[in-house]
Amino acid sequence: MPRSTYIQKMVDQAESCALADSTEFQALVRATARQVRAPFMARHAASVTVGMLEELWPRVNGRDAGQVHVHGRLQGSLATITTVMADQPFIVDTIRLVIQQSGANYAGGFNVVVGVSREHDGLVTGVDGVGDQLESIVLMEAEGLDQAGLDQLIERLNGCLRLAQASVRDFETMTDLLDGAAYQLGRFADRTPDRGDELRETAEFLRWLLADNFVFMGIVCGEQRIGVASSTVADVFDSTTLSSWAKNGRMVDARKGAQESPVHRAGRLDELCIRLPNATGSGLKEVFVQGLFTYRAITQPSRHVPILRRTLAALLRAQESKPGSYRYKGIANVFDSLPTEFLFTAENDEVIDLIDRVLEAEQEHDTRAHLVQHADTETTFVLAALPTEFLFTAENDEVIDLI
Repeated sequence: MPRSTYIQKMVDQAESCALADSTEFQALVRATARQVRAPFMARHAASVTVGMLEELWPRVNGRDAGQVHVHGRLQGSLATITTVMADQPFIVDTIRLVIQQSGANYAGGFNVVVGVSREHDGLVTGVDGVGDQLESIVLMEAEGLDQAGLDQLIERLNGCLRLAQASVRDFETMTDLLDGAAYQLGRFADRTPDRGDELRETAEFLRWLLADNFVFMGIVCGEQRIGVASSTVADVFDSTTLSSWAKNGRMVDARKGAQESPVHRAGRLDELCIRLPNATGSGLKEVFVQGLFTYRAITQPSRHVPILRRTLAALLRAQESKPGSYRYKGIANVFDSLPTEFLFTAENDEVIDLIDRVLEAEQEHDTRAHLVQHADTETTFVLAALPTEFLFTAENDEVIDLI
């Protein structure tokens, strides 16, 4: 069916439904019709889509400002999950993440972003008007849930979307704090030449994080707790261990956190401890950061990343490898291929051990495997180096399944 025909069928159906007299509902149907994608249209007739919106309307009409509305309904083996909240990043991917973590299978859905104006009691007075606040209305379908599983999913999803709200709400506060810290480090570097290189490198690292290389979720700095570390979401997320770090002489520490990410994408959270000179320069102020390295961060050459480039330089000096030599180039190339999260958390000896395993496998055209375990964070990194002819074979798939 042509898209224009489907849209017209939705409009015609809305004009004959029980909410035909609601101009706001009619406007929502038209906005939804323009945004629903082809796979959903192929799965559901226009009349069914309008019926879904009819059922959803009471939860749209009356939502308090700032409220996250989450609802689930089970019909046979198909669960329908709906959310209504102010539009922001991380809504759809967080819903998909929670569905995946529940063990269910995503079957389809839509995310409609519309402008909505409301009365003080939350009643909708206009849709898609000039100056209206953007809201996200999501409907997703999932298979493989029973009622108990759906109830657990809805409870968890409500908490995760509140955490997404908190991280986006405080994003500017978090980035301003780190930007100010980078500026402060630059000033201290000018006043303390003996530590200038280290201070400037830490400042560059903070600016690197801010350049779309880290998804900031929460920060603890002294009494200040923001994002997912805020007391407003303490009932759904425990950030008490974020500020527990072993003391050492490094200005930046990194580790894998104990908790899985509740927002955006799967994976254990990345945690950073940044030690800054205080205002007088006589002590240290610690800033604890929680979030995820972005795809951009973990795929770029590590030799260009602040702090990691110093790690590589130290490794090359310790190996006494001459610039341009085979081993010099080999170490640098393998260093670039290792995961950013590992390089930030590993000791130099651990890094060079992994590099040697890869170089041995390359030279002998053989397979090498290596494990690095960090007992303090219960983290294990697994390296498997295989000849390229195994890349798209059953043997390679078996290695991946085993890991």
